[in-house]
Amino acid sequence: MGDEMLLLGAGASVEAGIPDAKQMAREIVRLFNGDSSLEKEAEVLNFVNDRLTAHAKKIHPFIDVDIEALYNAILSLSERGKLEISSFVQSWVPDLIKIKDANTLFANIMLKMERMLEELTLIKDERKVDYLKPILNLAKSGDGLFIATLNYDNGIELLSKVNGVACETGIESWTREGFFNFPNKGIALGKLHGSNYWFWTNGTSTYGERLSHRQVRFKLSHDQSLPKILQVETPMVIFGQRNKLTAEGPFLDLLKEFDEQLQRTNTLTAIGYSFRDSHINFYISKFLNQYRGKIKIVSPDVETSDVDYVQDLREFRKTRSDQIDMIEKNAGDALKTLYP
Repeated sequence: MGDEMLLLGAGASVEAGIPDAKQMAREIVRLFNGDSSLEKEAEVLNFVNDRLTAHAKKIHPFIDVDIEALYNAILSLSERGKLEISSFVQSWVPDLIKIKDANTLFANIMLKMERMLEELTLIKDERKVDYLKPILNLAKSGDGLFIATLNYDNGIELLSKVNGVACETGIESWTREGFFNFPNKGIALGKLHGSNYWFWTNGTSTYGERLSHRQVRFKLSHDQSLPKILQVETPMVIFGQRNKLTAEGPFLDLLKEFDEQLQRTNTLTAIGYSFRDSHINFYISKFLNQYRGKIKIVSPDVETSDVDYVQDLREFRKTRSDQIDMIEKNAGDALKTLYP
């Protein structure tokens, strides 16, 4: 791969029509309320969302609940009996817990949220990713380009397919061999939090692999249909902050690949990333402190963000200005300037 690497966050996909984290929460609540078959689930989700919103407003009047906070709350309530703090919590919201079959409802809500996420992050219209075309100039200029993305959507895959540029996520080699094998040409796409093209089941065993494991399947384009299977299948994505370092699936291997690519990178360009993921921030700190790399941060609010790590980066810039460049633009405008 080349000397430059991209890191894409949610802000890099907004111009393609993908909701950001807060919009995603509102849209999923709306979808639950609009489905008559989810009446009980909607009642529970509304209750949880209202409680989270009320709590958030106490901290800041303009804070909205994002999708990860909403999912985490449902997950925590479903696992309340297993959490270490359970013996210290006198009441896990009695009005909610007394609902009949509450745990089944929690499980159904999480399953529906994951499946709704797949549809909400799927891009079918190739025109929606035109603003990303300058990335292809970078990919063609050297020995290939490694893109790390925290997004589930298929924007880069669609962009590459339409423009005839090779793009590999490595999921095929990982599924077959247990490790990522990226080619030294085109785009190597590390989907650190998973993809709406990837799917997995709950634990199962097969004749060839007798120990229980999650079966993994993937498609190569948005219009590809996978054969139906008997097991319940969901998009293979890391959803919710508590799950970001799960040992299941390819995610730890992807983080390892991310770190190895950073070691060979001179410049990391982070586009639309909010710097809220502590595990990603750890590797960025390592990149700046130990590998002595340079980072370009593209975000309209990078100079005003109140995220702790962004504040740390602004402080870092005071003494290491040669290692950090902050660009207050949206993804499309910045890409035109950076990679004409």
